[in-house]
Amino acid sequence: MRKSLRWIILVFCFIPLIVGCSKLKNKKVVDVTKQLPIVCLVNIPPDESKYSRNPRIYWYGTDPDGYIDRYQYIVIPEIMLDCEPDTSIENCDTLIRSVCNDTIDLGLIPTRDGYIDSFFVMDIENIPPDKWNSDSISAFLFGRTYNSIPNYSISPESMLVMDSVGSKESVRLFAELDTLDWVSQYIFIRAVDNDGLTSKIWKPDQKGGHVFRRFSRNNHPPETKILWDTTLGVGVYYCLPETTETWKGIKIRWEGSDPIDYPLKQPDFLFKWELLGPFADTLEINPDTSEPIAALSYDSLTSSRWVWDKYKIFVNLKNYENSTYGWYLFKIRSKDDALVVDETPAYTLFKVIHPYFTDSTDSKERKVLLVDASNYTGDLPCVDPDKIGIVGEIYESHLSYVQSYLPFDYVNWKDRTTTPAAVLPPNLETLSLYNLVIVVNYSKSSGIPGSKLKYPLFVKGKLVEEDFGYAVYINYLDVGGKVWFIGTNNFGLNPGSDRMVHRLDAGDPSSGFNKRTNVCILGDSYFGLERVFFPKWEAALGKETNEEFVSTEPFLGALEFPPLEVNSARLDTLIWWDKINIEEGNLVPQNMDAIPGVNYEVISGAERIYTFVSFLGSNSEMHGMPCGSRFIGSTFKTAEFCFPLFLMKDEQAKEAMRLMIEWFFEE
Repeated sequence: MRKSLRWIILVFCFIPLIVGCSKLKNKKVVDVTKQLPIVCLVNIPPDESKYSRNPRIYWYGTDPDGYIDRYQYIVIPEIMLDCEPDTSIENCDTLIRSVCNDTIDLGLIPTRDGYIDSFFVMDIENIPPDKWNSDSISAFLFGRTYNSIPNYSISPESMLVMDSVGSKESVRLFAELDTLDWVSQYIFIRAVDNDGLTSKIWKPDQKGGHVFRRFSRNNHPPETKILWDTTLGVGVYYCLPETTETWKGIKIRWEGSDPIDYPLKQPDFLFKWELLGPFADTLEINPDTSEPIAALSYDSLTSSRWVWDKYKIFVNLKNYENSTYGWYLFKIRSKDDALVVDETPAYTLFKVIHPYFTDSTDSKERKVLLVDASNYTGDLPCVDPDKIGIVGEIYESHLSYVQSYLPFDYVNWKDRTTTPAAVLPPNLETLSLYNLVIVVNYSKSSGIPGSKLKYPLFVKGKLVEEDFGYAVYINYLDVGGKVWFIGTNNFGLNPGSDRMVHRLDAGDPSSGFNKRTNVCILGDSYFGLERVFFPKWEAALGKETNEEFVSTEPFLGALEFPPLEVNSARLDTLIWWDKINIEEGNLVPQNMDAIPGVNYEVISGAERIYTFVSFLGSNSEMHGMPCGSRFIGSTFKTAEFCFPLFLMKDEQAKEAMRLMIEWFFEE
C-alpha cells in the first residue's frame, strides 16, 4: 500500500515537467517585419494644373506599426532658364554650374517615353531622412547622370524642402521673370515614421497612386518699397558706435508687394540689400555702383544674402574721410514666393553725421554755441530791430565772464536769412560740433522753429513746418547734447486770446500745442515740463497790457543761485514798444519796470531753480510760480529760463550763467 502511494506521488510530480518539455518543443519564434508608412495626396488638382500663385496641397498618412514623425517634400523645376549671358557663378541666382556664359535649357527631371523616369523618382525616394535638405539633394542630383540630361547641380534656393507634421501646406512653385513663361515642376512628398522609415513616392500598384504631381506656374515680379520713420523728417541722421537709451540707431524699414498675383493679403518676401558709402556728396553716387560697400544683408543660418527681415538698424556709420558728414545709398530688392526678383531695386539716399562733441575728453575742447532765435519781425513785444546787435554783445559779455572760471570756446550763431528775420535753426552738422547750445529768444512769436521757413533739404513726411527747429534739438539731445533755452515763449506756443495754462499734449484741442507733436515731445520728455502758462499781452492801440515780471528768486534746493532783478534802463532802451502810440498817449504800459510776455511753467520731472516775482504780488496768478528749471535725462541735460537773461542786472545774470554752465559741464 505504501509503495503504491509513492508511485502515485512521483507520477504527479513529473506531470509538470512533461507538459513543460512538450511546450518548449512546440513553441514557434514569429519574425515581425517593420512596415513602411503610407502617404496619399487628396483633394488637389490633377497633373498639369497651372497657377499664378502658390497652391495649397493636402494629404493624409498612416503608419501600420507606429506613428508618423514628420512629412517631407521637395519641389524640383523641370527646366531652368535664369542664367543670362556672361553671368558668373556667384551671380547666377537660380542655377549653379561651372560654366554660366550662355542661356541654356536644362531638363532637371529625366524622362522616358515622355513620362517621368521611375528610377529617378525611386532614387529620390531612397534618400535618407537626414539627407532630405537642399545641399544633400543638390549633391545627389549632381552625382547622377540620366539619359536626358548632363551633369549639373542646382542651388539651395532652387528647391524648397520642408519638414512638416501637418496635413496641408502652401507649396512654393517657381516661375520666370517673363510673365508669359510657364515653369513646369514636380512636387514629391513622403512620410517618415518613428522608426525612421519612409513612405514610397513611386507606387503605381498601391492605393493612392504616385505621391507626386506636375504643376506649372507663371508670375508677376514683386515691387519693393523703402519705409522711413518720418516723425523727425528724413535725410540727415546722427550716428553713434552703438545704440543708447535715447538714440536707437538709424532704422530703415521696407516691404514687398505683389498686387497682381496677390490682390489681397500679401505673402512673405525675401529681401537682399546693400548699403554703399560713405560718399563726399550726392554727385558721386551712382545707384548702379557696388563700391564702397558699408554693409550687406546676410542670413547666417542659410549663408545666403536673401533675408526675411523687414528692417535694419545701422550704427557706427562713418563720415567721409576728412569731412564732418558722409552720404550713403541704401538699395534693396525683394524676391517673391516664386523666387522671382523684382526688376528694379528700391533705393534711398541719406546723410550721416558723427557728433564730434561726444569725442571731447579734454575740458579745454568744450565748445558752446549761442543762438539768438528771436523773431524780430514778429508780434510785439520784441527787441528793437535797430538794436539787435546789442543783445548778442550782452550775452557774449556774460560768456566771457564765465570763461574766466572754466575753459570753453563759444560761437555766436548769426545765420539769418535777412536781418532782422528770425534765425535759421542750426542744422545737425553744426550742432555736432558743440557740447552746449544756448538758445536765447525775446519775441512773442518764438523764432526757435525757424520762423516758418521751408523744409530743409530731404525733410519729408507730415512734419509740422514750424516744428522743424524743435525736431533738430530732439535729434541733438538723443546723442547726448545739452540745450539751454532762455527767453519768452521758448516752445513757440500759440497762446490764443486768453491767459491760461496750456498742456504739452499734441492731442488736446484746447491747448495751444494741439497737433504740435515735436514741441510736446521736446518739452515733456526732454525738459521735464507738463504745462506752460502764457500771459495775454497786447501792445496795440486800445488793448490791455500786463507787464508783470520784475525779478526772480532762487527756489529751495537752488539757493546758491543769485536773485535776478530787471534792469529797467536796458528794458526801456532795447524793447520795441509801440512808441508812436505811447507818445500820443494812446497806450500807457502799467509798469515800465516789468518785462512783458514772461510765462511760467508747470514742472513734471524737472528741478525747479527760479520763482516768478510779479509786481502785483499775490494778486497775480503768476506770482510764486516756477520760471526756471533744469532737467537731467538719461544721456543729456536741458534747462529753461522763461525770462530773457540779457534784461536782468549784469552781475547777477553773469553769476547765474556761471552756475548753469558749470552744471551743464559736470560729469
